[in-house]
Amino acid sequence: MAFDIEGARKAGYTDAEIASHLAQRDGFDLSAAKKAGYSDGEVISHLAGSATSPGSAVGQIPTAGAPVAPPSDGNSRPAPDVGLVDRAIGTGEAALATATGATGGALGMIGGTLKGLAEQILSGNFGTAEAAKLVEQSAQSGAQALTYAPRTPSGQSQTQAVGEVMQNLIPVAPILPGVAPAAAGARNAAPAGVVARAGAEGLGRAVAGEAGASAVASGIDAGSRVAQLAASKATTLPRRALEAITRDDSRPTPGTRGSVNAAATDMATQRRATAETLGFTGDTALTRGQATRDPAQLKFERETAKMPDAGNLLRERTNAQNNHILTVLEGGVDETGAQAPTLRATGIAVDKALVEQVKRDKAQMRVAYKNAEKAGEMRAPVSLVSMVDYLNEAAPEAATAPLLTTARNLAVRLGIAEEQGGRLVPSAARPADSLMNRPAVSGVTLKSAETFRQAINRNTDMEPTNIRQATIIKGLIDEATEGAGGDLYRQARALRQRFAQNYEDRASIAKLLNTKKGMADRQVALEDVFSHSILRGSLDDVRNTRRVLHRSGPEGQQAWKELQGATVRHIRDEATGNVATDAAGNRVVSPAKLDKAIRELDADGRLDFVFGKQGAQKMRDINDLAQYTLTVPPEAGVNLSNTAATMLSAFADAGMVGMSGLPVPVASISRLALNHIKDAKLRRRISDALNDTQSKPPRAPGPAPTAPPAPQPTLH
Repeated sequence: MAFDIEGARKAGYTDAEIASHLAQRDGFDLSAAKKAGYSDGEVISHLAGSATSPGSAVGQIPTAGAPVAPPSDGNSRPAPDVGLVDRAIGTGEAALATATGATGGALGMIGGTLKGLAEQILSGNFGTAEAAKLVEQSAQSGAQALTYAPRTPSGQSQTQAVGEVMQNLIPVAPILPGVAPAAAGARNAAPAGVVARAGAEGLGRAVAGEAGASAVASGIDAGSRVAQLAASKATTLPRRALEAITRDDSRPTPGTRGSVNAAATDMATQRRATAETLGFTGDTALTRGQATRDPAQLKFERETAKMPDAGNLLRERTNAQNNHILTVLEGGVDETGAQAPTLRATGIAVDKALVEQVKRDKAQMRVAYKNAEKAGEMRAPVSLVSMVDYLNEAAPEAATAPLLTTARNLAVRLGIAEEQGGRLVPSAARPADSLMNRPAVSGVTLKSAETFRQAINRNTDMEPTNIRQATIIKGLIDEATEGAGGDLYRQARALRQRFAQNYEDRASIAKLLNTKKGMADRQVALEDVFSHSILRGSLDDVRNTRRVLHRSGPEGQQAWKELQGATVRHIRDEATGNVATDAAGNRVVSPAKLDKAIRELDADGRLDFVFGKQGAQKMRDINDLAQYTLTVPPEAGVNLSNTAATMLSAFADAGMVGMSGLPVPVASISRLALNHIKDAKLRRRISDALNDTQSKPPRAPGPAPTAPPAPQPTLH
């Protein structure tokens, strides 16, 4: 029976559909004819038997293999026509294929894509071209597994026509951002519900009219809407949840410049260099956030460190850095050469050095005075009239300066003055008496003046009023004795002045040697020697202490080292004064307390004087490193409760099943893939933060430098 071409055209079939049907029926190579330039109408005429003349162009249509053009005698018989029932069955198969493609096929494509992603992530190949190809193949396999495949020639032909139309329509958005090959596969495999509806309605009208079209369309309408919703939710929700939880800012973080000069060193580079000089390398190296002080990066590192598994490396880095700060401070004690383990031991070392040196200086001074006395230089006359007059003038102040009363009594007892009517009168010179066989005696000798001066020193306590009066009285005696005596006396006098300068004129040393008035207790307890000498003393006091100790021989020099070591321990103890400990049981360094301890010493230059320039800078660097490693800038806005990340993760999991409408198996596969993507991305970002690879400039090609590392500054 001849094929009814006009009837098919009236039914709504196009020439392309008719030509495809006839070619499939007769095994005709339609693609070869198209390549040869024949139109659909010419092919239809040839296959339907309407062009049978030997000289017609249609009779020359080439075929693959044996010629299929009908013989010129017109004896060939056309294939039997496809009836209405066959077309209806084919239409139903096309509709079923379209419906399953829009519903199960779309979900199968989604599941296949996520399954392929999970497999590539677990295998470690994610991100390569081969992995993208395998993910695309998995997506296509998933779509085909849940899509009905037509079995009849009519169904296959009609489904192919629908597919060609769908390929020109808007595709479904990719499931995950950044996976271009998988997205392309999804666009080719997953038709939109609206397109499926249009194609089905067109086929329905071609066979069964408007009633058939409505029936077919209503049959696939619900499935297409489910597919659209599933594709939309699977496209946006996981991506938004993943981006919000593990957002990675790949922009290079600009470090603060040390100056406006373009050649100025980046502050992040300076921080890394400083850290390396203090041994912050390897497991204790600065993270990217610590080096750049970028608020977003620091917030990521702090929040990620709270995660049970993923944050383990970040927590270990923080603990290692805290322990390294303590190690550096302990090493600072060793660098000073200190050996005393406690503050009392430090006080004993200082006291012993001072006491031994005082004994040596006193012995040397006594020998010098005895030599001058043997030479008769101590009998030279001097006049202390000005000193006696001052004692009379200052008598009313004796109520607040008891030393004045003591000085009056000493002057009378040593024969320097006589008391007449409540006033002191300088002793007059006594002429020679031949009857009593006594030589002439001047009013005061050098020996009596020196004895009076030494007595004033012994009776002066630490009261400011007494110290002031003693200074005035000794100054008047020095003026009266200036230039008297000979060389031996002047030598002894110089020794006495140096002794007073070292041990008597400065309270920082005098208090260490003296006891409380009327008691055997020390004015400064041994445990308080360090605090008295370094912490509470001025820069001038600290200088005098070191000067006195250094001239006290090896014991004094070691005593100064003990004070240096005690200073480092003081800084360490202040920084770890809290009760908090890390996982390893080490005290947690308080950046605020460490900064306070160092700044108090650095305010007036004591830090430089105690440790030297390099040692003081090392302390400042330790302080800076503690701020970098243990603090974050206020603008980071760290969420200490970690509520936001927890809720966001929960919403992502709940939304995958509930909000998207995905079946439980697909949602499980999706969640597995997303978790692996998130974990891989998070691990990569943590590794980048710990190793700080993106922040370091690449090394020029060639052999690694072999120069020895720069020596670390030491405390001296």
